[in-house]
Amino acid sequence: MDSVVKYVCDEYDMGARLVEVGVGRRDRTARELDAEGYDVTATDIRDVYDAVPVDFVRDDITSPDISVYEDAALIYSVRPPYEIHVALRDVAESVDADLLVAPLADEPPSFDSRLVSRYGRGLYVRR
Repeated sequence: MDSVVKYVCDEYDMGARLVEVGVGRRDRTARELDAEGYDVTATDIRDVYDAVPVDFVRDDITSPDISVYEDAALIYSVRPPYEIHVALRDVAESVDADLLVAPLADEPPSFDSRLVSRYGRGLYVRR
């Protein structure tokens, strides 16, 4: 189980609605959260539906369909490009959702957040 999954399981009630932004073909986190009982929707700018076994919506976070994110308790992204950090924050704020970014390295996001160092990985959280 990866650090994002462990963090979510510690912090959010089972069944909470989660949206992963930029899933690409790395669907392990979404699959594990789905298996833990969360309501997961994965998004990506490209169509990757065949690779993702959870609900998938093609969406561009920089020009989002806000209805995809409404009612989410948490919006998260694993190794997102720095260029979309502000868009992630803006969408999370607009739907009153928490935001979690698991960066590729120790690069801080370009928005106010707190560093949560758990499970061997730094995660940036904005609540």
